[in-house]
Amino acid sequence: MAPGIEKEKPRRGPQKEAATGLFFFNPRSQRLPWPVDAQNLDALPEVAPPVLAAAELDGHKQVLVQVPAMGFAWIGPGQEVPAAGRGGPRARKAAKESPLVAEASELRNEYFQVHVHPTTGAIQSIQSYAIRGNRLGQQLAMRLPPPDELGDVDAEAEENYSVMAADEISASMLGPMAGKIVSRGRLMDREGNRLARFVQTTIARRGSPILELQIELDIKRLPEGNPWASYYAARFAWSDETADVFQGVGLCRQPSEGKFIEAPHFIDIRSPRTQLTVFPCGLPYHRRFGIRKVDTLLVVPGETARTFRLGIGVDVRYAAHAAIDALAMLPETGRREPAPQSPWGWLFHLDCRNVLATHWGPLAVEGRATGLQVRLLETEGRRAELVLRSFRPVASARKVDFVGGLQSELPVEGDQITIEIGPREWAQVEASF
Repeated sequence: MAPGIEKEKPRRGPQKEAATGLFFFNPRSQRLPWPVDAQNLDALPEVAPPVLAAAELDGHKQVLVQVPAMGFAWIGPGQEVPAAGRGGPRARKAAKESPLVAEASELRNEYFQVHVHPTTGAIQSIQSYAIRGNRLGQQLAMRLPPPDELGDVDAEAEENYSVMAADEISASMLGPMAGKIVSRGRLMDREGNRLARFVQTTIARRGSPILELQIELDIKRLPEGNPWASYYAARFAWSDETADVFQGVGLCRQPSEGKFIEAPHFIDIRSPRTQLTVFPCGLPYHRRFGIRKVDTLLVVPGETARTFRLGIGVDVRYAAHAAIDALAMLPETGRREPAPQSPWGWLFHLDCRNVLATHWGPLAVEGRATGLQVRLLETEGRRAELVLRSFRPVASARKVDFVGGLQSELPVEGDQITIEIGPREWAQVEASF
């Protein structure tokens, strides 16, 4: 992407009043496709950068906007469509081309297809289009406390868990860019006694490889005793027994072989051909069973929360970036602003995907901005040499420690700074314009 904003060419004659549209700013160091509501626009925008797709379904307008990393995007209304023609050929064609489907007990987008079990309401399977077969299943359960904390109890026996029973499953579209399946039902023990009621909403969005889960619990029987032995959890099981498990430690991917895992950002399940990622969205504690199961703890003794958000990523290459996306709430609509000179642009750009910018700030002298400060984190455990580009030419740059002590001077050429960063290193860089 070209840096900065192109100057508007001079125009002669009377100028029309600037159109008002929706403005989005992306503070992250990776570009992001945002499926957003466009109800405030009189007509759908044309499909051209930064708009990847636009569609209208039953009067609900949505747009897929690609916002550059550390940049902005603006979308305005396209050619006005007469009221009688809305939902006509153009809208129907855009909706037809959308790969997103929500029907019966199935969700599909361009990255995966999800089947919800009609009896339990759990996720029966997640499949991708490149590899045949079930990749992952998920369900809700209460792990029942053992009758005797010191007794000989098979820790991995399924009899220690409740079972799901769905009372109602419904599928619907949330406009042309998103669909959901809502499962309502009960968690019961093996004797048929109700332990809790649940509502699990599964959401797929166009342009996103992350399946969203929203969970609500109405608990009748509370967990008790040891929190690692009695709890409510979201349970995940994957099919590939050869897959390795990694956990996010400070947003860095680290191998995990322990039974008890603390990972609030992500759990990565990788094999040579596939990758699945669980995004707990801040839930820190997980318990692993065998080589292909893990429980994400929702409610333990003393916990008062009853609503939770999680995500499941399908073949997400960089888990740290996706974890930030899953944790942040995406805006449903942008801020109304007049049209800028360019519909999109960026302020800073990193050319290395395994490096995450965790902080941006100005350098100031006497209240005037004279440069920038950025903290960069290598997340994949490998050395990187990257180029940081700025919207303004850079005079000098240096790597410093976190109290401002100089570590090294950095090569600068025009608007580019070359930075070497070690595996899982968290580096601070200061640059002067």
